[in-house]
Amino acid sequence: MGEELKNFYSSDVTCISNIFLDKYLADINPVYLKVFLYIKWKGNAPISQIADDLNLTENDVEGAIKYWKKQKNKDGLSLSSITNVKSKANDDEDTPKKDYKTISKPKKVEKSDKEKQEMLFYAESIFPQTLTSSQVKTLNYIFEDLDFDLKLVKYLLEYCVDIGKTSHSYIKTVADDWCEREITTVNLARKYIKERDEKTIAKKEKYKQPAKKQYVGINTKPPVKEDDDFDKIAMAKMRARRLSKKS
Repeated sequence: MGEELKNFYSSDVTCISNIFLDKYLADINPVYLKVFLYIKWKGNAPISQIADDLNLTENDVEGAIKYWKKQKNKDGLSLSSITNVKSKANDDEDTPKKDYKTISKPKKVEKSDKEKQEMLFYAESIFPQTLTSSQVKTLNYIFEDLDFDLKLVKYLLEYCVDIGKTSHSYIKTVADDWCEREITTVNLARKYIKERDEKTIAKKEKYKQPAKKQYVGINTKPPVKEDDDFDKIAMAKMRARRLSKKS
């Protein structure tokens, strides 16, 4: 029995100060205590490893480490191991990145203030009314967030003015539609509008009602043909009236 105790005390031991136990043991968050004891025992370790070993989330471990770092500065605790623990962000930086081949969108071209002013000036010049704050906000959204170039924005405005719809909501709807269809140039926009209009006309022709060949109604007469001789018609009526008088 004495030999076993000797071997036990000669093995590695994690020392915890009684001052620490008096101050923190009663009221400390159990998660914070687990993290503290683990780090005092294991020393420096990545956040992910601590979370796995203690069955905690990485956010739990991160919160506990932040807490103990504050206590170290305030109470002068011996927490040198705590200060060496890497945060989750740093832990991720040290993890080798896998080389994934991804299709990335082209970077947006930074728009100059001069281009923005030109866009707003052009809109002001062709709109039937002064630009509202909502219209200006929508134009900036199209120009910057949707990344339309200046030529495409101008064409969009021309199109909306031509059809008499210049509300900010309608302009935004058209712009979002073009963006979803990956219309990035004026030529693509023209092509799309032309194809859509042709489909609309074809649909109307398909459901168009055929013209009536007969005229129905009281005291209605068919229209006079263009090649009718009005003089002959008048003479015929006069002869008919004379004959009726003689008889």
